[in-house]
Amino acid sequence: MHSPFNIKNQWALLFYIANQIIETFGECGPPPALLHTVPIDGKSFPVDESVVYSCNKTAGYYEIPGRSRTITCQDDFTWSTVPEFCIRACDSPPRLDFAQLGQEDINKNIYLNGTTVKYDCRPGYKRIPGTDRTISCLDNFTWTAPQSFCQRRSCGHPGEIDNGEFEPTDSEFLFGSTVTYKCNEGYRMISKQLSKTCKSDGKWSISFPQCEVMVCTAPGDINDGFYKPQKEEYHYQEAVTYGCNNNFALIGNRSAYCTSDGTWSSQAPVCKDVKCPEPNVPNARKSSGFLGPYLLRSAVSFKCDEGFMMNGSDIIKCNVENQWDPLPECLRFCTLPSLEYAKLREKYSNRKGFFAGTTLEYDCLPGHRLRLNTEPTIKCLDTFQWSSMKTSCEQIVCEHPQDFSKGRINTQGPYKYQTRVTVICDEGYTTKTNHLECQIDGTWSNYPPVCEEIVCKHPGEFSNGKIDTQGPYKYNTKVTFICNEGYTAKTSHLECKIDGTWSNYPPVCEAHRMSTWLIVGNKRLKCTMFNIQLALRNPTRITEVMYFLHHLISISIFTLCWDQIFCLT
Repeated sequence: MHSPFNIKNQWALLFYIANQIIETFGECGPPPALLHTVPIDGKSFPVDESVVYSCNKTAGYYEIPGRSRTITCQDDFTWSTVPEFCIRACDSPPRLDFAQLGQEDINKNIYLNGTTVKYDCRPGYKRIPGTDRTISCLDNFTWTAPQSFCQRRSCGHPGEIDNGEFEPTDSEFLFGSTVTYKCNEGYRMISKQLSKTCKSDGKWSISFPQCEVMVCTAPGDINDGFYKPQKEEYHYQEAVTYGCNNNFALIGNRSAYCTSDGTWSSQAPVCKDVKCPEPNVPNARKSSGFLGPYLLRSAVSFKCDEGFMMNGSDIIKCNVENQWDPLPECLRFCTLPSLEYAKLREKYSNRKGFFAGTTLEYDCLPGHRLRLNTEPTIKCLDTFQWSSMKTSCEQIVCEHPQDFSKGRINTQGPYKYQTRVTVICDEGYTTKTNHLECQIDGTWSNYPPVCEEIVCKHPGEFSNGKIDTQGPYKYNTKVTFICNEGYTAKTSHLECKIDGTWSNYPPVCEAHRMSTWLIVGNKRLKCTMFNIQLALRNPTRITEVMYFLHHLISISIFTLCWDQIFCLT
């Protein structure tokens, strides 16, 4: 017997097989892949259902006009067939900013190899004579490069306006260009349209805008005063002048003008009765403006009495509040101080005196410095004396230089700022710096000095001789030099001098000078070894004189007739 589990599994298997038979034999399978088309999604389709293919334009293939691209699931569960409908072709012609495809080419849906299309200029453009306005589909299914066969139309100069100017977007005024008008200063635009544009027909979009002059209303009246000229309205930059009656003072601007925004350049002035009282400055006397009345801006000058100095301006003026500008004071003062070891700072150079309570700053003179915990200041006291004529500056003094190796100092202190002392090294020693100097910080320059032992360099090689010793060669060291055989020198040694150089340098080895005697008859002539010459007068015959280097082997003279004989070196 079969178990219930096995029967259940058998029924599931039969159901799966039945579904597969229905799917296989009751419908068409996936549409076939056609050459140069875009694949169609779907696993199966019922009878009489159709699908439409599209050519693979990404790969450059397009539908052939008039050919079917549709297949249908037939009663025998197979797909109908269609002839090939995709062909290689050029993409749509490029879009040009200045031109568009002609009407006969714009509706084409395929552009085969060799196809030529024609462009027409867009509105606002016109043909350039002698240029080609066509492009063609090439063998590699690309388009030929189009020429620039159209150019923008020009609207011509837009025209000037009265009391204004314009700013163009380009200087040739071509199609699409815009000019914007603006009024000159002091004028305003009364037209709503401020700009106009060059249209496709070569004409400007609007007529000329208009500018009118700015207008100010009449200024208001002023008390105790007037203005002129008087009118109902004033145009841009027209002016009025103000004045006061009854000898009153005019407070404010004496004139005003109509500005570019239709307002006056300043507020109207005020006329006011201004009189200042008699001025008085203690310890001073008038030097001008002796008599009143003192009206607005009247001036009086003062000069302090002897022993007093003015604090403030020596000239005062009557102001609009019937008062004098702040009156000066004539006060006692401290005279310019003479300081010990210091000088006042530059900012006081033009001052002759200083009031009580004034504090001055000073700088220490060269060679001096400020004592610790002090301030470089003096103060003018209430007694008109300086707090102190002695400053906080002290002389800079360097301490005696400490002992140093192989040398000494030749002077004794005290050592003030910029004092120089000479460094003396022991015999056989030298220094690169022969002095120390007391510096502004109280220390010595070049300290500590270094005395170095004097050592001469090896003399080196020289002609026809050599040195018999090796270094080091200290001060006063003597070295003997030896000349080669056959050479001698006037001096036999070199000595290391205090400046590190050699005496008798370079040594000179000279060749020996040998003497010999020449016997001629009963005369003996002394001749050198070299360069013997016989000088004869009225010679008749001369035999050879045999001479060899270093030794005179023989001299034979036969039958010589002469007046004189010379042996020359």
